[in-house]
Amino acid sequence: MHVPENPRGVVFIFHGSGGQIGYLTGIHYVRAWNRFIESGYAVVATESTNREEGTWSGEVGDVDANPDMARMVRLRDHLIDTTPLLQDTPVYGWGFSNGGGFLDSLAWMGEQEGWPMAGLMIHNSVLGSSVDLPVLITSSENDGITPLALQSYEAHAATGLSAQWWENQERAWTPEDMLLHPAY
Repeated sequence: MHVPENPRGVVFIFHGSGGQIGYLTGIHYVRAWNRFIESGYAVVATESTNREEGTWSGEVGDVDANPDMARMVRLRDHLIDTTPLLQDTPVYGWGFSNGGGFLDSLAWMGEQEGWPMAGLMIHNSVLGSSVDLPVLITSSENDGITPLALQSYEAHAATGLSAQWWENQERAWTPEDMLLHPAY
């Protein structure tokens, strides 16, 4: 995590299915982290509670029924108690795949908890219908989830809420791309 002295907001970052915190140190995530930090945002990442499958809970309703959301409430409270984050610091979520799916729960239950939810950034996932926030939804050319992600964007945009769609186009790999996954 990184929390500046006077954060403009806090961005919570969520990995995809089977993921863990190590994925968030990939060069593409680090670039995004640095852009948030340079713009004055706090950046916080954590792992899903379900370490066996590495997935986030999609339960919506009672915060205590969603182990990930219950932990996020405790984490945010801890950050407010120990860092410059305040109760009214705007909250953003950024998630990939299953982590993007978790954003619907985060937004819905965050609002139930009185959090100042401000926006969501979703990559290779879909957004549920309970979110009344600005969203940025991204996917990649020829990815199997792209048609569903695009439908999610279109449904959100049709509500009149702020929505953006970015589709990453295929391109030749570079040596830098090889650094994204240690196995390469």
